[in-house]
Amino acid sequence: MKYSFIYNTDGKLPTESTDRISYVIAKSFSKVQPEDKKLFCLNRIKQLHPEIKVDQTSELSVDGITGYELSGDVSNKKYDQDEKIYQAIPFSDNLYYIMIGSANTDFAKNLEIFKSLTRTFKRK
Repeated sequence: MKYSFIYNTDGKLPTESTDRISYVIAKSFSKVQPEDKKLFCLNRIKQLHPEIKVDQTSELSVDGITGYELSGDVSNKKYDQDEKIYQAIPFSDNLYYIMIGSANTDFAKNLEIFKSLTRTFKRK
C-alpha cells in the first residue's frame, strides 16, 4: 500500500503478536463526498467488521479537517478473543484518511493511545 502506515509489534498484517495491538493509517484511493459523513464512517467500519458493536461516536478535528471517530467491540473468532476497535476518518479534498486501531487487552489504555496517535496526524 503506497499510502499506508502500519504500526504493531511484529510488523505483520494482521499482527500475530499475543496482544494483537495494531494501528493503521491509510489514504483513500477513491474520491468521496458523502452527504452524511457520520453514516459513511459507521458503514466503513462495518465493511471491515460487520459484527461490530459501536459504543462511542464523536466528531473529530485534526490537522484542520473534520470527520468522525468511533470505537466498538468485536469478537475475533480466529483467536476466540474480544477486541476493541477504534476508527477515525477525517475528510479532505474529496477523499478521506482512515486510522484504525485494535487491541485485545487494556482496552481503555489502548483506546487513549489510538486517540492520541490520531491527534498527531498531519497531511503532507
